[in-house]
Amino acid sequence: MNEELKKALENEFVRKAPKGFSDKVMDKIFEIRQAIIVKPLISKWGWFAIIVACMAFIAFLFKLPVTEKEPVNNPLMPVLETITQQAEKISFQMPDFLLNANIMLLVFGVSIAILLLVGFDRLLFNKKR
Repeated sequence: MNEELKKALENEFVRKAPKGFSDKVMDKIFEIRQAIIVKPLISKWGWFAIIVACMAFIAFLFKLPVTEKEPVNNPLMPVLETITQQAEKISFQMPDFLLNANIMLLVFGVSIAILLLVGFDRLLFNKKR
């Protein structure tokens, strides 16, 4: 009786999927996977332009002459003065190899290196397609 009961329970509770069910499900999964294409909000060239603009802004700041101006009546001036006083207490010593180097030449060299790396990456990426 146990064997008959086992067979009856197996037939009752185990239901097999229709023929081709797995193939249909897998086809749907592959369709969904191929349909999802994530496009970045900012392209590689956009990031490159942002980096170049930031480096140009930094270079522009280095070229500005330092002049004394009249004090401005601003309610935040005492806070800014305390912040600058605290910042003056921080000592930052540059490495010896940068002491005699021209900072603008260094920034220019780094920007050229980044430009070359991005250019080669873009060139090789286009050849893979």
